[in-house]
Amino acid sequence: MSSRRIINQLTATDQPDTDMIMVAAQHPDPKVRQCVAQLAATPPDILQMLANDPDEKVRLAVAANGNTPTEVLEAWLSEAQGSKPLAAALAQNPNASHALLQTLAQHPDTNIRRKVQTAPATLSSSKLSEEKRSSSQCIIVQLKVNGQHDLKLISDAAQHPDPKVRQCVAQLAATPPDILQMLASDPDEKVRLAVAANGNTPTEVLEAWLSEAQGSKPLAAALAQNPNASHALLQTLAQHPDTNIRRKVAMNPQTPLVTLYKLAEELPGAVARNPVMDFLVLQDSQLQSISDETLIKILNLKEPPTWAFTVAVQRQNSRVRQKAAKAKTIPLECLETLAKDRDRDVRVAVASNPNTPSSVLPTLAKDRDRDVRVAVASNPNTPSSVLPTLAKDRDRDVRVAVASNPNTPSSVLPTLAEDKDKDVRVAVASNPNTPSSLLPTLAEDKDKDVRVAVASNPNTPSSLLPTLAEDKDKDVRAAVASNPNTPSSLLPTLAKDKDKDVRAAVVNRPKIASLIKEAKSNNTPTTRLTELAGHFCSDVRAAVASNPNTPSPVLATLAKDRDRDVRAAVARKANTPSSVLATLAKDKDSNVRAAVARKANTPSPVLATLAKDRDRDVRAAVASNPNTPSPVLATLAKDRDRDVRVAVASNPNTPSPVLATLAKDKDSDVRAAVASNPNTPSSLLPTLAEDRDRDVRAAVVNRPKIASLIKEAKSNNTPITRLTELARHFCSDVRAAVASNPYTPSSVLATLAKDRDRDVRAAVARKANTPSSALATLAKDRDRDVRAAVAREANTPSSVLATLAEDKDSDVRAAVARKANTPSSVLATLAEDKDRDVRVAVASNPNTPSSALATLAKDRDSDVRVAVARNANTPSPVLATLAEDKDRDVRVAVASNPNTPSPVLATLAKDRDSDVRVAVASNPNTPSPVLATLAKDKDSDVRAAVASNPNTPSSLLPTLAEDRDRDVRAAVVNRPKIASLIKEAKSNNTPTTRLTELAGHFCSDVRAAVASNPNTPSSLLPTLAKDRDSDVRVAVASNPNTPSPVLATLAGDKDSDVRAAVGGNPNTPLSLLETLAKDEYGFVREAVINNPKTPSSLFETRNIPALIAEAKSENTPVGRLVELSRHFSSDVRKAVARNANTPAFVFEILAKDSNSSVRYGVAWNPYTPIYILETLAKDECWSIRNAVHWNLKTCLDRK
Repeated sequence: MSSRRIINQLTATDQPDTDMIMVAAQHPDPKVRQCVAQLAATPPDILQMLANDPDEKVRLAVAANGNTPTEVLEAWLSEAQGSKPLAAALAQNPNASHALLQTLAQHPDTNIRRKVQTAPATLSSSKLSEEKRSSSQCIIVQLKVNGQHDLKLISDAAQHPDPKVRQCVAQLAATPPDILQMLASDPDEKVRLAVAANGNTPTEVLEAWLSEAQGSKPLAAALAQNPNASHALLQTLAQHPDTNIRRKVAMNPQTPLVTLYKLAEELPGAVARNPVMDFLVLQDSQLQSISDETLIKILNLKEPPTWAFTVAVQRQNSRVRQKAAKAKTIPLECLETLAKDRDRDVRVAVASNPNTPSSVLPTLAKDRDRDVRVAVASNPNTPSSVLPTLAKDRDRDVRVAVASNPNTPSSVLPTLAEDKDKDVRVAVASNPNTPSSLLPTLAEDKDKDVRVAVASNPNTPSSLLPTLAEDKDKDVRAAVASNPNTPSSLLPTLAKDKDKDVRAAVVNRPKIASLIKEAKSNNTPTTRLTELAGHFCSDVRAAVASNPNTPSPVLATLAKDRDRDVRAAVARKANTPSSVLATLAKDKDSNVRAAVARKANTPSPVLATLAKDRDRDVRAAVASNPNTPSPVLATLAKDRDRDVRVAVASNPNTPSPVLATLAKDKDSDVRAAVASNPNTPSSLLPTLAEDRDRDVRAAVVNRPKIASLIKEAKSNNTPITRLTELARHFCSDVRAAVASNPYTPSSVLATLAKDRDRDVRAAVARKANTPSSALATLAKDRDRDVRAAVAREANTPSSVLATLAEDKDSDVRAAVARKANTPSSVLATLAEDKDRDVRVAVASNPNTPSSALATLAKDRDSDVRVAVARNANTPSPVLATLAEDKDRDVRVAVASNPNTPSPVLATLAKDRDSDVRVAVASNPNTPSPVLATLAKDKDSDVRAAVASNPNTPSSLLPTLAEDRDRDVRAAVVNRPKIASLIKEAKSNNTPTTRLTELAGHFCSDVRAAVASNPNTPSSLLPTLAKDRDSDVRVAVASNPNTPSPVLATLAGDKDSDVRAAVGGNPNTPLSLLETLAKDEYGFVREAVINNPKTPSSLFETRNIPALIAEAKSENTPVGRLVELSRHFSSDVRKAVARNANTPAFVFEILAKDSNSSVRYGVAWNPYTPIYILETLAKDECWSIRNAVHWNLKTCLDRK
C-alpha cells in the first residue's frame, strides 16, 4: 500500500485502528511515521518507540503529542537547550511536567517562553487565579488535559453557560452516554451536532434525530459518520439525496453489509476506504457481494485498497483481473499470481506493468502468446539477460519491442540493425542508446522510414546530418530540420526547402519560434526588428513585416522579399506607405495583390488597376473594399464572376443604380446580398420579397425593419387599423403574421384568403374566426397544406368537409376523417378510401355510422380493425366478430372495449394469449363469473388485473390476497378500500371494537396494521401471534403491549424476522433476551444488543469504551481478564490480547481467534510466549506475520 494511502486511512477517522497504527509506525517512509506520531489516538508505547526515530520531524511530532509519556519528554530536556524546534514542541505539550515547563520558562528564546505561559499544563497548575481557572478557555483546556479521567469535571462543564464549553464536552471521547443524552437537547446547534458525531451517544438518541436529519445536512452528516449509529439509521441515511452524506454512510464501519454493497455501486471510492472491508476480505476473500463492475470502479481509483487486489485476483471475470494487473500499486504477490493467469490479456497486463518483479518477467518472456512476449520486451524493468533471447524471437513485433527498449544491451542492437523487417531497423534507428557506429549504415538504408528515424535520433552524429539534409525524401529532410542537434549551418538551406513540411519543421524549432514571437512583439526595438528582417527564416521576416513598429525603409525592403508570405504581410500592414502598396499591387503573386486590394488606405488609382486583375479573388477584394470608387464598383457589378458581383452587392457604398441592376442578377446569391445590404433602396424590396429563391426572400425578412413589422403584426396590442394596413405589406411574412393575429377583422381575413402566398393562406385557414365563405374558397386551394388546414379547422362547415373528403391528397382526407363534426355520410364514403390511414381515422371516429364500422371490421389492415375494436360505438355483433380475429392486438382491443357484450368477454377470457385475458380481467364490465375464472388463471398478470378491477366481487379478494405472487397480493392491498382499511387499522383513534373486527380481515396487511396498533386489545394479540402470515407475527412481536407469554411463543418462531422483532421489543422479558442473545442469526442477536432494556450484564454493549479501558488496564485482576477474553466484542478481546498481565493460556485461546485484529494483538504483545509467536508467524495475515517478526526482533534486542 502506498504511503499516501496509509496516511489517508490513518487520518480518515478520529479513532484509527490500533493495528494499523502499529504497522504504520514501522513503515520505511518517514512521512507515514510522522503521521503516526501526530495522531491523538497513538498509544504511549508506540510513541516511546518513535522517540528514537532517526528522522527529526518524527521526533518533533512525538515531542508535541499529548500521549507521549512524561519520562520521554523529560529525557529530551538537555537536547532542547540547543534545539529551538524541540523546545517549542515540548513547551506546548499538554502532558509536559511542571519541572520541564519551569526549566523551559527560562529559555533564552521569547517565543518558547510565550508557549510555556500559554501551555495547557501551565494553565491547569495551582498557580492560576480562581478567576482564570473558571474562564471558558481554562475549562476547555482542563477538559482536554484531564477530561479523560475526571468525570466530575465533565459533568460540571456539561452545564456551563458557555456553549463552547458544552461543545467541548460533547466532543470528548470520555463523555458518558447519560451526559450526551442530556446535551442532545441543548439549544445550541453546534453542541447537538457534536453529540450526534460522538461514538458514545446512545443509539436511541441518534435515532430520535432521524426525521430532523432529513432537513438538516450537517446533522445527517454527523449521524452518518457516528460509529455507534444503528443499522436502521444508516440504512435510512444511505438513501439521503445528498451525495456527501451517502458517502459518509459508505465509510462508516457500522453500515450494514447489504447497504454497503449497494452504496459501492454508486460510491466505490468511499466503500473502498471503509476500514471494515479489510476484515470482510479476511473472512471471505472472494467477496462475491461486490459486483465485477463495482470492483473495476474501485480498481480504477488512483490508489486502490489492498483488499480489492486480493478479491480481484480470484474473480472469474478476466476484465477484473486484467484491471488489477495494470494497477501501479498492486502488491507483488498478486502480480506473481496473475503472471500464471490462463487469460492472455491478464498476462499481457502483468508483463506491461513496470512494477512486475524481475523474477517473473523471464518466465513470461517464454509465453506462448506473442502479445505477452511483446509486453515483456517493452517493459523497462525486463532484465538485460532476457532481452537477447527475445531479440531472436520469430515474431517481428517482439523484435521491434526489444529494439525500442532503452535497456536493450548494445551488443544486441547490431544484429537487430540488420533485421530483414524494416520496422525492427526503424526501432533500432530510433533507440537513443543505439551505438553511433551503427547509425551511418542505417542512414543509407533503402527504406525511407529507417532514414527518418536516424534523422530524428538526438544522438545521430552531426557529421551524418548534412547528408540526410539532402535526402531525396522530404520526410527525411523534415526530420533533420526538427532534430535539436542539427547544426545551425544547415538551417538556412532547409528553411528554403521546396517542401512546406520541411520549412514548417524549421519554423517549429524552439529558437526560431522564439524569434518569431520577438519579431511580433510591440516591445521589440526597431534596431532589433531591422536585424530580424534579414533572418533566413521567412516566418521571422513575415513577423517583422506585420509588426506595427517596423520602420518604413524596412517595409520597403521586405516588399521585395523572395517569399510571398512576407510580401503579403507587408501588404496587410496598416501603415505601409502608398508607394510600397503601388509596387505590391503589381506583385506576381495573386495573394499579395488581393491583400493590397483589401487595404482601406490603398489609393483609388491602385484599386482601379486591381479591379482589372486577371485573378477573381483580387477583383472580389476590390469589390468588397469600402473605399473603392463608385465607377469601379459599377464596372465590377458586370464582372463575369459571381463572387465579385456578390462582393459588390454586399458593399455598403455601392450606388443605388448599381444595386437595382444587381437585384435582377441571374445568380440568387447576388440578389440575396442586395436584399441584405442595409443601403438597398426600399423600392427594390417588394420585388426581392417575392423572389423565386427562398434565401433571397429570407434575406428581406431578416432586415431589422421587416422583423420589427412582423413582431408588430403578431402583437395583440396592435390596432385594427394598423393590422389592416399591414395586411397589404409587400412581405408575405408580415401578411402571414396579420393572418394569425386573433384580432384581425373577418373582412381582412377574407382578402388574405386570396393572397398569392401559400403561407398567408394557410395562416388564414388555421384561424378560428375565419369566415365560412373564406374557408370554402381555401378548401379549393391549389396547395395541399392549405386544404389540410381547412380540414382540421373546428369551424369548417359540413359542406366544405364533404368537398375535402374527395380531395386527391390522402392527408387532407385523413384530416376530414378525424374531425368530430364530419357528417356520417362523408365518413361512410371515406370508410372505403384506398388509403389505410384514412380508414384508420374513420374507424377511430366516434361518429362513424355502424354500417361503416361493420365494413371496416373486415378490412385487410389489422390497424383498421384494431381502431374499430376500440371504438366505443362499434355494434355488439361487430365486436363479436372481431373477438375471433386472428390478430391478437384486435382481440386485446375488443377485450378492452367497455361496450363489449358479456358473452364475448366470457369467450375472450379463454383466449390463448395472456394479454387478451389481462384486458378482459381489467375491463370494468367483465361479469363476476368470468372474473372468478380469471382469478385462477395460471398467468400472474391476469390474476393481478382481476385484483385491481374495481368491480371484482369481494368474495374473490380473500383468495387473491393470499396469492403466491407478490404483485397479485400488492394489487389487492392497493385497492382503495383495502388501503383505507389499513390506514384505519393503524390509526390511534380507531375503536377497539373496530380493531377486533379488522383483526379477522382476509388481507394480511390489514391484520398486520391491527397487530402493530398500540391500542389493539391484548386479548387479540395471542390470536394474531398464531397468524399464518409472518408479517403479522412480526407486527405482534414488535408491539410494545404484547403480553410476555405471547412474546415467549414468538421467541421460538421459525421465522428469524419474528424472533428479531421479539429481541428488539423493549418489553421482552430478560429470560427471553438471554435465549435470543444466543440465536444462530447475527441480526437477531444484534436486535437484542440494540434493545434499550438489555442489561449490561448480558452484552455490556452500553459501555464498550469502558470495558476496553478495563481490558487495557494493568490493574485489572487476572480473573476479570479471563472473563473479558470471552466477550462478544472483538475490540474488548483485542484489548485483553495487548494486556501485559494476560495469562499464557488466554494468549493460546486468543491466538486462534477468528478476528485478525485480536490475533494481531497477541502477535504484538511483548509478553506473548515465544511458542505462541512461532505459531502466529505462519498466520495467513501478512500484518500478523510482520508483527511477530517485529516482536521477536525486539525480544532479541532486549536480551
